[in-house]
Amino acid sequence: MDDIAEDRELKALSLRFEAVRKDIFNDAFHQDTIRASKDFIKLYDHSVSSTLQYAEVEAESFLSLIQNLKDFDIGFTEDAVFIDVGCGPGKTLVVMAIMNVFQRAIGVDINPNMIKLANEVVKKYNRSWRSPVDVTEMELKTGDGTFYDWSFAHLVYIQATCFSEEMMQRITDMADRMKPGSILIMVNNRCVCSR
Repeated sequence: MDDIAEDRELKALSLRFEAVRKDIFNDAFHQDTIRASKDFIKLYDHSVSSTLQYAEVEAESFLSLIQNLKDFDIGFTEDAVFIDVGCGPGKTLVVMAIMNVFQRAIGVDINPNMIKLANEVVKKYNRSWRSPVDVTEMELKTGDGTFYDWSFAHLVYIQATCFSEEMMQRITDMADRMKPGSILIMVNNRCVCSR
């Protein structure tokens, strides 16, 4: 695809996401996510709660990043799987559904209130925005994504802003088990993999 066609595709995807954002990820919904995060954090002592901070994904930048990755031969096939470890309200899953690149987009989050909000997002997206040609199915799982086996995924996204050393070690161990050609994108932290 040439640069002009890529720019047009990215602009069309951005416009579609902006319409979805206004409908689903509006200000009231954002306040619900902040409240769900704060309520969950209150359940834990400070040593644990510091790793549970909610971080907002800038969807347009994320969309651009994934669009640029499509230019490389990284094994995005019709059966490809995307996983967001710490998916929050599911914004990255909706981006993946809009892009229609992956067969499955799986979100994992430790906060059951956040998964509840993400389930609402998935239902609303599927009811109001899903196209008959869309192939991406969104799935949600409640649990600590650093314990979830995501080694089968083609692309894993982790916003590891406040992750502890133990969490980063689990991520490193799982990253070492990912199949060749798969990609791990980690924001705001670093792991050192053996390969």
